[in-house]
Amino acid sequence: MPAKFVITIWLTEATVSAGKSVEAYARVENQGDASGQVQVRLKDSSGNVVVQSSAVTIDVGKYADFTLTFTAPSATGDYKYTYEAYNVSSGSVDDTKTLTLHVTQYSASIQNVVVTPTTVKPGDILHVEFDYVVSPAPTSDTGLGVSLLLEYPSASGTGLYVLTSDMKTLPANTSTLHLAYDVKVPDLGLYGTFTVYLLISTGLQVTSPALAAVYRVAITYGSAISPAGLISWEQLQPLIYAVVAMSVVMLVLYVVRSVSRE
Repeated sequence: MPAKFVITIWLTEATVSAGKSVEAYARVENQGDASGQVQVRLKDSSGNVVVQSSAVTIDVGKYADFTLTFTAPSATGDYKYTYEAYNVSSGSVDDTKTLTLHVTQYSASIQNVVVTPTTVKPGDILHVEFDYVVSPAPTSDTGLGVSLLLEYPSASGTGLYVLTSDMKTLPANTSTLHLAYDVKVPDLGLYGTFTVYLLISTGLQVTSPALAAVYRVAITYGSAISPAGLISWEQLQPLIYAVVAMSVVMLVLYVVRSVSRE
């Protein structure tokens, strides 16, 4: 079998502002029996080529990553695009995948973030304030969903704890909304000192899906008390060292006494 190119990873969906630049990525793997050249194309719903890569040679079992940059349409709406893995060697399209692009007139960001303190333990009050900025300003009152979450290491990889979830209203013709929260730091069951992350997540209900913005802040989280009075490793470590040291002293004394008796 000649070279056969398969798109294994690709950008499936994105929300962008009208007329802004879009970077569509794709990974193409050669799952055939021979090396060959491939070209990645992105076509619109009418079959027109919007952007295409140069031809790249990929050996058997290897892959190559492609980035296709193009400009989003000037009109708002949902647009469908098709990736094509064009096999230059055979002159055929080996694989296709789909990209859905949500084009809105808005862009959103989280700015001027203040988080205090940045070193916390269970029971502390965490103060968070920030500006949600959207451009252009919506012409009518718009709902805004706000969530503050802690991302922390867990046995399964990563855990999320919801500190608070809130609904606000962005008044008509307003581009900036200042928000402030005081939340209690939970006991995450972590015993020691860890880096956790505060996630500020917002979604403005002017598009579908909601126009989202996320901000991530690193926080030092420390908890030295284990549940049910168990001793943490940080507490146990000095005790272990003391026991080991005492054992060494006792062993030395035993040896000295044994030698003296002889």
